[in-house]
Amino acid sequence: EEANWYAGLMKDEIAKIDNFYNQVLNKLTLNVNKLNDKERAEWNHIDDVELANHSHEDDCWMAVKGVVYDFTYLVNYHPNKHSFTKFCGTDATSAWDNFQHAEI
Repeated sequence: EEANWYAGLMKDEIAKIDNFYNQVLNKLTLNVNKLNDKERAEWNHIDDVELANHSHEDDCWMAVKGVVYDFTYLVNYHPNKHSFTKFCGTDATSAWDNFQHAEI
């Protein structure tokens, strides 16, 4: 009985995390899709050293599929803050894809 309760609790938590990521995915996709090729070409290029300088929960940048995002505003809303912040300052593409977001 306790195992069933715990399984139900975990299922609810996983659903919350998945919902959170889907909201982020939708927002990112809408914003990126609004850019035309000229606007994308004018973006500054950020190297790994610059990206690594933003590796804290109060300054959290991540690269996803070659685009760097400032996710600082999401840190305190993430259901698993520790797992989220370990990707600050890195290329988080593999983590993003592993969480069922390969369509971005």
